[in-house]
Amino acid sequence: MSIAEQLSPANLVSSDDPPVFIWHGDADKTVPLQQSQWLGEKCKAAQLPFELRIKKGEDHGWKTQIEEEADFVTWFDKYLSPQPLRKQKLAR
Repeated sequence: MSIAEQLSPANLVSSDDPPVFIWHGDADKTVPLQQSQWLGEKCKAAQLPFELRIKKGEDHGWKTQIEEEADFVTWFDKYLSPQPLRKQKLAR
């Protein structure tokens, strides 16, 4: 395995990773869409929450990206917002 493959996020996924959300333009000339799809397969295999949103006709960033960030914030709150502390029984 090459160094690039060893450092690919898809090859570093483990079951204790946080949930993953990716937006990817299907016309991206910087990062092939297949990279995000491959990462998604690895996340699903590790049973991690994963969402890939594909933007039709968009490159690596797009004009309406800022307006769409509300969707990301909603997703972020669902999976990554702080949870209330649970009371635990202390061993005596």
